[in-house]
Amino acid sequence: MCNSLTAKQWLGLVAYKKMSPFKERRSDIRTAQVVKWMHDLNQRLIDVLCALNEVPAGRRPKMEAIDLEKFVLEWDADAKPKRKTEKQTWQQQLAILKLWSAAYSAPVKED
Repeated sequence: MCNSLTAKQWLGLVAYKKMSPFKERRSDIRTAQVVKWMHDLNQRLIDVLCALNEVPAGRRPKMEAIDLEKFVLEWDADAKPKRKTEKQTWQQQLAILKLWSAAYSAPVKED
């Protein structure tokens, strides 16, 4: 995003940052609230679409309420990671780069 901003847009963002009432201290909770709101909205949208399309109750996706705590990032330095991560070898990294290169250098299909 920063690469596509003009100087005027960048200065506007800097000015907004200076006058912003929100500080970064608890932005993780504010972000979690937004994500939870989007999740709940998505579930309501699915429910409404199923009702409009007259999907039988047994075939509708299950809607589960999720607590806000599930969306808040954990910042505890002593917390153990939820899954074990393995270090990639240079061969694996090379294979990924070759895939990216092939994907982005593919010829454009014209209809």
